[in-house]
Amino acid sequence: MKVSKEFKVGLFMVFGIVTLYIGFNYLKGIDFFSNTNKYYTKYDNVGGLQVSNPVNISGFAVGRVSEITIVQGKDHVLVEMDIKGDIILGDSAQAILDIGLLGETAITIDPGDISKPINSGDTILSGLSPSVQETLEVIGSEVGRTVQSTISRVNAILDKFTGSSDKINNMMDNIESTTYHTKMLSYESRKKLDDFAKGYNETIENLNKKISQLDPIIKKYGELADSLKSIDVEQAIVSATQTLNSIDSLITKINESEGTLNKLLTDDELYNNMNRAMIHLDSLIIHFDTYPRDFLRPLGKRNPKHPSIE
Repeated sequence: MKVSKEFKVGLFMVFGIVTLYIGFNYLKGIDFFSNTNKYYTKYDNVGGLQVSNPVNISGFAVGRVSEITIVQGKDHVLVEMDIKGDIILGDSAQAILDIGLLGETAITIDPGDISKPINSGDTILSGLSPSVQETLEVIGSEVGRTVQSTISRVNAILDKFTGSSDKINNMMDNIESTTYHTKMLSYESRKKLDDFAKGYNETIENLNKKISQLDPIIKKYGELADSLKSIDVEQAIVSATQTLNSIDSLITKINESEGTLNKLLTDDELYNNMNRAMIHLDSLIIHFDTYPRDFLRPLGKRNPKHPSIE
């Protein structure tokens, strides 16, 4: 049976991951190949105890801390311990929280009377070593002194403020007055702003109305402009110029010519002759109207003129 390279690579990766997991947990104190029993204990303060911290009997590591759980509402911490299966603990066994020479926290087991053994999963008594008690007492005293010092400083500050209560009250009154005036100013400013906005809107509305009224005028102006654009202004000017030139030429010819029109305008004799001819023509018309028979008789007969005509 031929095994593919992919299978070999995958098997190697699985083996490497399992080895890494086992090695990591072995460094943490977990022994997968040994039989262990679980025991529990309770502390009010674990003093920095962590998971994987050692569990010792007479200075010899027989297990480790596997889990730490805070029990809320009961004000204590539940510690789970994995201890080798060949270790027998009696019903009077005690788990003492201890601090090593290098400051590490560990649990030291006092097996008690092993003639009355307990079973895996039972809870054993807890206790604190003298070193841990001293540490907690030191910490408590330091905390107490710090709290006492803080309280003293707070009292001193309050004492200083006791004599300044009137000033503080005046300051609070000033702050309240300033806040009130600020609110009133804000209200007035908002009202003025609203009035301005209202007036602005009315102005814009009136302006829109005026613009709407100007639309027909603008439209007519646009039509007039279009009409003016359609007129050939240059051609009109040229035509007017030609007309004026023609009139000027006609007047020049009349002034310079010796014809009838020029004589009529400048010669008085022609005017007088025309006036006498008009007088004779008028007399003839009157005679014809008065004696029409003189003009209707047979030709050859002559009649004297009417005395009024002679």
